[in-house]
Amino acid sequence: MKNKSTYQLIGSFCLVFFVMLGYLVKFYPATLNGVDSTIQAAIRFNITNQATVFFKVITQMASLPAIILLCLVYIIYLYRTDERSAAIWLLTGTILIPAILVPLFKLVYNRERPLLEHLVNESSNSFPSGHSATAIVFFGSIALISWQILKNRTLKITISIIAALIIILVGVSRIYLGVHYPSDVLAGFLLGGAWLNFSYPIFIKKRVQSIFKRVK
Repeated sequence: MKNKSTYQLIGSFCLVFFVMLGYLVKFYPATLNGVDSTIQAAIRFNITNQATVFFKVITQMASLPAIILLCLVYIIYLYRTDERSAAIWLLTGTILIPAILVPLFKLVYNRERPLLEHLVNESSNSFPSGHSATAIVFFGSIALISWQILKNRTLKITISIIAALIIILVGVSRIYLGVHYPSDVLAGFLLGGAWLNFSYPIFIKKRVQSIFKRVK
């Protein structure tokens, strides 16, 4: 794969920045207060019923029940179109990041939720944002898979734009709803981004191998 080194480089940067951010959260949390507070104030400056309902809906798109349902539906579609490599890649990322790595890191960093009014109920630790990590892994995978299995360029671009909007809005929703610091959201994006960039070339290689096996 031509761009394998590029993906690995981007994945490495994501991982390094995640570790650096985690280090600050663990040992020097006060250094993030200014940036976190500024972004929180900008996003939460006008809390309205309409905006709250909107962001509650958006945040549910990266909740565990919604992701399980969407993942199952899409995996069935991928299997029916003989795209098993894509299905396995999607399922692996959807399980590994939200269900294993995020809870593990929450225990390691043990960051409490923001001392703001929470507009939804959350009980776990704050860093990193599980919804943000889940959103970028799941919807990012959907976008990347579409570039491999679809032929219509306009459709691929449309899916990618929608996926990017959902990812961004999920991150914003976690800040608006008062349950995450912006640095939590960034950490979730970095963790998910690292997974996508490291694993995407492997998925492409496996898919090409499976295509060659089918045509033999």
